[in-house]
Amino acid sequence: MQKQKRTLVIALLALALSGILTAVHGQEWVRSGAPTKYWLHVACSTNGDTLIAVQNSARGISISTNFGATWSTTNLPGPEWGPAPEWGGVACSANGTRFYASLHGGPIFTSADSGVTWSAVGPNTKWGPLTCSADGSKIMAPCTDGIYDAPFFVSTNFGVTWANAPLAKFPWVAVACSAYGVNMYALAEARYLFFSRDSGHTWGTGSTLPSIDWESLACSADGTRLIASIRWATIITSTNSGLNWFTNNTPPAGLQYARLASSADGNTLLAAGAGSIYTSTNAGAAWVSNRAPVLSWVAVACSADGNKLLACSTPAAPIYVVQPPPRLSLQSISNQVLISWAASTTGFTLEQNTDLPFTTWSTVTNVTGTNQLTLTPAADRNFYRLRYP
Repeated sequence: MQKQKRTLVIALLALALSGILTAVHGQEWVRSGAPTKYWLHVACSTNGDTLIAVQNSARGISISTNFGATWSTTNLPGPEWGPAPEWGGVACSANGTRFYASLHGGPIFTSADSGVTWSAVGPNTKWGPLTCSADGSKIMAPCTDGIYDAPFFVSTNFGVTWANAPLAKFPWVAVACSAYGVNMYALAEARYLFFSRDSGHTWGTGSTLPSIDWESLACSADGTRLIASIRWATIITSTNSGLNWFTNNTPPAGLQYARLASSADGNTLLAAGAGSIYTSTNAGAAWVSNRAPVLSWVAVACSADGNKLLACSTPAAPIYVVQPPPRLSLQSISNQVLISWAASTTGFTLEQNTDLPFTTWSTVTNVTGTNQLTLTPAADRNFYRLRYP
């Protein structure tokens, strides 16, 4: 029994040291279980487990409930949208049950049962980016150009009815809102930051931001911390609901076409653009370059706690994710040993090996659904590790 426990402790120590190296050198991005496609937009639930993504010129809406380890695809209802629709954006409620996907040249598709069934809401128009409140009841959905009679819509009842926001006809590029959907923000190309403090009923432009080519926007759950990117260069942040802005330490040499995401508290920030991904854990005061493929990143998302990150790119590539490795727990119970890790952690596989160095590993198949494995001590030693995906 004592020998078995010592061996397991050695395996856990190796895993812990690997996690320390990852933290020092920046996040390491790995392929999720998503296929290699022209992914355009992604969004996730508060815990980061439920994901929604759409591809370029593809009818399918893809969903994962285990942080990208496996995916399912639902085709659009109705044949009238053609074989290659153009998507404007996607959004997901906090609990992952409500989804929204906007179609550029069609309606907005919505699901209230985690993607099992879908229905079309809103008028047919050139929808662009969209976002929703934590419960999914409030939705911001602008158009991507200003030639339509209603270029910016807001719904406060899950998309049942829509109101034309009192805003001019601009080509909108990015939107963000607080968890309750009270604070709303919108950026228009070569225009200003527009904000609402009453769920989109009235709007103002009382920000110090200049009229410039904006690219992306994100905010904290309370709507007080914001991050915005300029198309060709810098990233700026605000800590007072967009009244004042700071450049701080922009990622080295700027980050062109940066797409942004923020944790609920606004401390963990994610910026991905042309060839690079950066993260900050101190609200943008300092940034760390991540170990990620050199790709043209076009969309990012993160969980509320900032621990689970995901990004997609063009041309064809899989969706990449970052999830901090869970801690394996070792516990002696009577004459047995219990190995476990957080039940909320999804997508990891427990593997074992009888010796070091780490050469051939086999999958442990009798792990319970709550990520637990009970062992009977044996004479042979075993090493254990977690692998994703």
